[in-house]
Amino acid sequence: MQRSDTERKILLELLKDSSRSIVEIARATGISRQTVAAKLRHLKGKIRFTIRLNSADLGLSTRAYVFIKEKPDPVLRKRLEDEVKKMKEVGRFYRLFGRYSSVLEVLVRNEDELSGVIQKIHRLGGIEETETFIVRGVVKEEPEEPFIRVLQCGSK
Repeated sequence: MQRSDTERKILLELLKDSSRSIVEIARATGISRQTVAAKLRHLKGKIRFTIRLNSADLGLSTRAYVFIKEKPDPVLRKRLEDEVKKMKEVGRFYRLFGRYSSVLEVLVRNEDELSGVIQKIHRLGGIEETETFIVRGVVKEEPEEPFIRVLQCGSK
């Protein structure tokens, strides 16, 4: 969807720091605070404000990606989706093309908890194979950068 220059400027400022006030965003963008407020009302439901926590500070020191190869049965796949959506250890669940049919991002306290999550997944049935990759270090974690790139390119 094409965004106006005004919306792009506001979104870029929010990506930098979503806790800023309307007045601060208006000052940074050179847009009136009334226009900023109106644009934010218009964008409500299309954008979401959140915080990023340090998982290790909260005792969640094991992050893993669990790749799943499922049987080609739509009923079993739907069941997996429904059950994984309920699992609080799973932060992201993506469907894939390729060797594996899905991947889960799991965040837990330790490898014992991770093992429990994987066992729970296998008990759901319809799983042919899983392969788990434990993250040993983060080199880059900037999920907003692709959005910033697109928003900046749109204003050129």
